[in-house]
Amino acid sequence: MTAHARSVVIGVIVPLLIALAALVAMVVSLPQLPSPLAVHWGPSGAPDRFGDPVGGFILVALFGLAWSAFAFVIARPLAGHEYPAFNQRLVLAIGPFMLTLIGVLLAGSFLIQRGIPDARTGPSLTPVLITAAVAALVLGAAAWFALPKHAAPAGPAATAPEALDLAAGERAVWTRHVQVSQLMSVVLVAILVVALVGGGIAMWLAAPTWVFVLWVVLYAVIIVGVIGTLSWRVTVDERGFLARSVFGYPRFTVPLAEVDSARGVSASALREFGGYGIRWAGTGRWGVITRSGEALEVKRTNGSSVTVTVSQAATGAALLNSLARRA
Repeated sequence: MTAHARSVVIGVIVPLLIALAALVAMVVSLPQLPSPLAVHWGPSGAPDRFGDPVGGFILVALFGLAWSAFAFVIARPLAGHEYPAFNQRLVLAIGPFMLTLIGVLLAGSFLIQRGIPDARTGPSLTPVLITAAVAALVLGAAAWFALPKHAAPAGPAATAPEALDLAAGERAVWTRHVQVSQLMSVVLVAILVVALVGGGIAMWLAAPTWVFVLWVVLYAVIIVGVIGTLSWRVTVDERGFLARSVFGYPRFTVPLAEVDSARGVSASALREFGGYGIRWAGTGRWGVITRSGEALEVKRTNGSSVTVTVSQAATGAALLNSLARRA
């Protein structure tokens, strides 16, 4: 079995099978369930909210299908590479973990209510929670080790640029502005704002005031942090390499003395780096990812690297190579 086929089986098909098994267990339980069904349990472990079982079926089915479709896209091999990147392997291993957690929790909540005439007298959900957590960790770890070992994209996937021919004492600067597309920026901020408002309303109605205030403050910080990583200024000059966010921080710097090499590469936002913004791709690889496509990769002398998606990356890499050799 090829590495790609194994990735699809473990990251796409296994989560679907877990979701299917949970749905079957829920269907089998239906004739013996009370009406209404307990759908939420409080901190004490006793049921405190009741409703229809349809919501549980929809949650398991939709999450299983949506996650497997997403994983199928993620599992596609990077150009020129047989084995997955770190973030590909991580996402594919999360699938069995998440579907096991949700599937065992939902199916277990149905199973423990079989034969109970009144859901208000039903048992605690705590044993189901513990079982779901343990099973999810075991399945997630098994998926991680069963997946093909990840490899950092290198060699054939990159184009090593020539160094620029700089005269002694000649000064040169290369700088570019990069940002996430306006549509993606609006979508990200809108999702965060909706979550802030929706969660804030829920906290205001059901939680103590201090919890509500803490929620608003923490989420506001998250929104500001996300906005601050949507736009970057990338510069190469006699100081070395600098990628600075719109607020000035966070930033990535590589002094000339620490530059091992620089080159233009092709980066995949989702499959290689697992998303947008500041990303970690394992084994010392960091990225400032605003899109897929042309990118500048700077390798440090200690083996770590930073990759920034930016146009005219080969020019910036060539200048950085020249300045590093002259330093």
